[in-house]
Amino acid sequence: MENNTNLAGYLRMMTDIIEKKKNCLQSILEATQDQERILKSEDFDDDEFSALIDIKAKNIDKVNELDDGFQTVYDKIKAEIGEKKAEHEGQIKALQKLVAEVTDLGVQITALEKQNRNTLENVKNAAMRNTKNFKVSRNTASNYYKTMAGLHGAGPSFMDEKQ
Repeated sequence: MENNTNLAGYLRMMTDIIEKKKNCLQSILEATQDQERILKSEDFDDDEFSALIDIKAKNIDKVNELDDGFQTVYDKIKAEIGEKKAEHEGQIKALQKLVAEVTDLGVQITALEKQNRNTLENVKNAAMRNTKNFKVSRNTASNYYKTMAGLHGAGPSFMDEKQ
């Protein structure tokens, strides 16, 4: 009976871990959606975008810790779950449902990240083109002004050599 109680406790622990992971993934999804909003806006806010990257990094670190904890607990009770599956069917089904929700969040995040990566690449390329166009325009204007300054006192460009 004590083993049964321990197994139930471990299953509760695994459920708590998965729920915490789900919350972290939800935060990552929200930050990724905010990044999408920033990327699609006219005024790209680099500071806000970077802050969201930091938020996501912290949550990713937390997810990795939770995954390690979940795996440790699962490895400890894997054999016992197989033996007593029927006795803990409700907890196991609830855990499986949470795992499916977490997996769905992961898929959503991955798809949005891919889309954001493409959008960011487009924003970066547009910025580089604008910078290049600005440099070309600046150089053209600079060359024009240098040329005009050199011609200021030059007088006629052609001389009559037939005298």
